Amino acid sequence: MSGMCSICGQPLHAHRLPNGEIYWKDGHNAAPLAEGRACDSCNGLVIAHRMGTPKAECLAQAHFLRVQYDLMSGWEE
Repeated sequence: MSGMCSICGQPLHAHRLPNGEIYWKDGHNAAPLAEGRACDSCNGLVIAHRMGTPKAECLAQAHFLRVQYDLMSGWEE
């Protein structure tokens, strides 16, 4: 992992080749929803906003993802 998503706060996960070698670990461009990087889940929301989905709707979904992530993180402890 390298950093956190600037939209939902989830960790940015490395992308790996089938042999396990990391080829990318810096997430996705979060603009125009946020400055910084986006996780794989929020990247779909960034693309939706770029294609016309209202920003408020995208950010509401990102909030849902963050709550879901926080709940799952609590279960692992």
